[in-house]
Amino acid sequence: MPAQTISNVPLDIESTTDAHDPAIQKYFLKTRELEDQAQWKQIVAIESGITDLDLKDSSMAGINKAARKAENASAIKQVPIENFDQTYSQEEFQVMMPFTKKAWQFGIKKRDMERVTKELRMACIRRQEELVADRLNNGWSTTYTDSDDSGAETITITGGDGAAMFSASHTREDGGTNWTNIITDTDSTSNPIFDYSPLKGARITASAILSPVGEKFRVNYDTLVCKKDSTVHSRAEEILASKGIPGSADNDGRANVMFKIIALDYLDNDTYWYMTDTSMKNYDYGLQVKISEEINMKGPDIVFESDEIRYKSGFQWALGGNDYRGWAGSDASETA
Repeated sequence: MPAQTISNVPLDIESTTDAHDPAIQKYFLKTRELEDQAQWKQIVAIESGITDLDLKDSSMAGINKAARKAENASAIKQVPIENFDQTYSQEEFQVMMPFTKKAWQFGIKKRDMERVTKELRMACIRRQEELVADRLNNGWSTTYTDSDDSGAETITITGGDGAAMFSASHTREDGGTNWTNIITDTDSTSNPIFDYSPLKGARITASAILSPVGEKFRVNYDTLVCKKDSTVHSRAEEILASKGIPGSADNDGRANVMFKIIALDYLDNDTYWYMTDTSMKNYDYGLQVKISEEINMKGPDIVFESDEIRYKSGFQWALGGNDYRGWAGSDASETA
C-alpha cells in the first residue's frame, strides 16, 4: 500500500500499526508472576486501590484492664487515647525503553518481545525492592538520601512518634515511659553482633515493649531478616541446625529459639540484623505500602520525526510506617 501524505509529510501506516502489536501487552501480563515473587512483599503490609494523594493514618489506642465493680456502683470509665498520626503521600516511579524503527522491526518484534517486557517489569520490581530495603538499611536514622537517575532526594523515614524505625526513644501514646526496639543482649549490650546469646536477647527486647496504654503487648519476634548470604545469614542457619548450644562443646541442648529466616538481596550491611513478629504485618504495625497504581506498561508512543518507538512502565505508591512495635533491629555496633 503506498504511503499517504498529510501536509506533504509521509506517514508510514504500516510501521505505526506494527508498533501496536498486542503480543507485547500479552507478554507483559505474563511476567506478572515476577512481581508476585518480590522479596519485599514478605515483610510489608500492602493496601491497594488507594485513591487519595495523601492518606492519613490515625487510630485509637486500647484501654488497660477491667476494674473491680462494687455492688450498685458505676463501672469505671476508661477513655481511649488517640494513637500517633502518619501521612502516606503517593510517589510515582517510571522507566522508559526507546527503540529505533529498524531495531523494532528487525530485532525486537521478531525475537525479543518477552525479554523486553520482562525487563520493564523487573526495572520496577528492583526499584521497589530497593526502596523497602532502604527503610531497614537506614533504620537508625530519621532521614536518608535516595539517589537515582532523576537526582538525589532526602527521604524522611520516621514513624508516627517522630523517632527512627529502630530507636531507644519511642514515645508512648499515653505519655508513659519511652520504649525501645533496639535489640539488647542478655548482658545489657545494645546493638549486639548476631549470635546465639543476642538472639535470646531479642526475646528480652520483645517482652519489654508495652502497648500504647502501658499494658503487656505480647510481641513475639518469630522471623529473622538479614542480608542474603551474609555472615548473619550463615550463622543463623548454623544455629537452627545445632542440637546443642552453638559454638560450645557442652552437651546442653540449645534453647528452643526457633525462627524463620528472610534473606533480602537489597540489604546493604553484612552485620545488620532484624527481628519481626509476622503476626503484626498488618495495617496497624510495621512497614506499610499504599498502592494507587500497580506496575503497568504504557505505549507505544511513536516520535513523529524519527519513528522512534517508546514503551514505559511504572507504579505509584506511598511507603512508610507508623508504629514499629512489631520490629526490632541491631546494627552490630555493640554499645553498653
